[in-house]
Amino acid sequence: MSKFKYVFLILFSLSLFSKANAFNTPGNVILWDTTSDVINFYSNENPDTLIFRKINNDVPTIALKIILNGKDYLYFPVKNLIVKDSATGKLIQTIDPDKDSLGIMNIEFNDFNFDGCLDLYVYDGCAILGNCFGKIYLYNSDLKKFVHDPAFDEMTSVYVDKEKKIIRSFNQCCGGSESETKIYTYYDGKLTLIKNISKSYNNKTLKFKYVFKEYDKNGKLVNSKEIISDKYDLDE
Repeated sequence: MSKFKYVFLILFSLSLFSKANAFNTPGNVILWDTTSDVINFYSNENPDTLIFRKINNDVPTIALKIILNGKDYLYFPVKNLIVKDSATGKLIQTIDPDKDSLGIMNIEFNDFNFDGCLDLYVYDGCAILGNCFGKIYLYNSDLKKFVHDPAFDEMTSVYVDKEKKIIRSFNQCCGGSESETKIYTYYDGKLTLIKNISKSYNNKTLKFKYVFKEYDKNGKLVNSKEIISDKYDLDE
C-alpha cells in the first residue's frame, strides 16, 4: 500500500471515529462507507450501523443510525432508522418499520423524483423471484426531512433511470414465466404511468406473449400492441 493511501485511510478512520463520538456511539456500532448506494442487512449478526450521507450540496450531511432487531429477527432485521444532522447531532426524524408496516433488509439512496436530492428506498428481502416490497421516502427540502410518498407503495423492485428520467416497477411470478413492468415519469410533479409491459408464457407454442400499452399524461390509453416472441426479455 502506498504512503498516500495509508495516510488517507488513517485520516478517513479518524474522521469517522470523531463523528461516531459526536453521536455517543457505543462499541457495538459499526461505521459504513458512505459511498454505497445500496446497503443490505441480510446478516442480523452485524452490529448497529451509522451511515453518513450527503443529500446534495445545499443540505448538511445527515447521519442514519440503523438499529438492528438482533439475532432473533431473521427476515426483517432493521428495527429503527434514526436520522440526525451530522454536524449538530440534532434529531431529524425516526423511521419505525413496525409503525410504518415495513420489513427492512435493504436501504437504497437514490433520486426518485429527479430533484437533485437523494431519497430513501427501504425494502425487504425481495423473495425468491426478486420481487422487492418497500416504501420510498422523498427528501423534502422545505421540511428538511424524508417524507413517505404513497404513490410508490404499490410498486415492486423499483428502479430509477436517471438519463431517461423514468422509474420502473417490476414484478414476476410462476418461475419467471409471467411478469409485469410498469414505467412511470413525472408530469407537473405528479408520478404518472406511461407504459405497461405484461409477459406470459404459452406452454403449447413455447413462446412468450408480450402486451405493450402506452398512456398519455392524463392516463388515457394511446397505443396497444401484442408481440409473440421467443425472447425471455423483450423490452420494446
